[in-house]
Amino acid sequence: MEAFHKAHLKVKVSMVLDSPDVLLDRMNHNAIDFVYLLDQKIYDHRWVKVLEEPEDIVFVTASGHPFVGRDSLDLDLVIDQPFILTERNASYRFILDQYLAAQGKEIHPFLEIGNTEFIISLLRKNLGVSFLPEFTIHQDIINGELAVLDVRDFYMRTWRQIVYHKDKWVTREMDAFIRLAQEAP
Repeated sequence: MEAFHKAHLKVKVSMVLDSPDVLLDRMNHNAIDFVYLLDQKIYDHRWVKVLEEPEDIVFVTASGHPFVGRDSLDLDLVIDQPFILTERNASYRFILDQYLAAQGKEIHPFLEIGNTEFIISLLRKNLGVSFLPEFTIHQDIINGELAVLDVRDFYMRTWRQIVYHKDKWVTREMDAFIRLAQEAP
C-alpha cells in the first residue's frame, strides 16, 4: 500500500476488514474490488488470482522467554504456555486448532483478540506465546524483541492471496496495484 500510495497520490483507497466469507461475497456483488486473504489456498471459477505466496506461521514469544534458543521443543510443552491468539475462526488460528484436534490436543489461550498489533505488543512485554504469520513479526525478530520457537516436527504454512472478480472492469489504478502486489517481496 505504501508503494501504491507514493505512485498514485490522488487515488483514494478504502480498506474493509472482515471475515473471508463476507469479503468474498461483497467482491462477488461488486461492492469491493479486491480481496486480500491469508488463508488456505482458495479457488473459484469466478475469480482471478493475482497473488498466491506462501507464508510460514510460527510460534513466537519475547526474546527473553526461557524457551528461546532451545532446540526441538515438544509441542505439548509449548501449547501449555500462556497463549495470546487471534479469534478461534481466524484463518491461521483455525488451521492450528484443526492440526491440534487431529492429534487429540487443544490450546487454551488466556486472551483471544483480532488485533495482531496488540498481540505483538503483549508479546514484546513477555506476556505469553502466540502463533502468527512470520511476516507480521519479521521486523521484531530482526530488532531482537521477539523470537520464533523451534518446535519439533512442526511446520505450518498459509497463503497470501489477492483475488478479484473475473467480470470486474480493471481500471488503470487497479492494474497498477496488481503489478505492485506481484512485484512485492
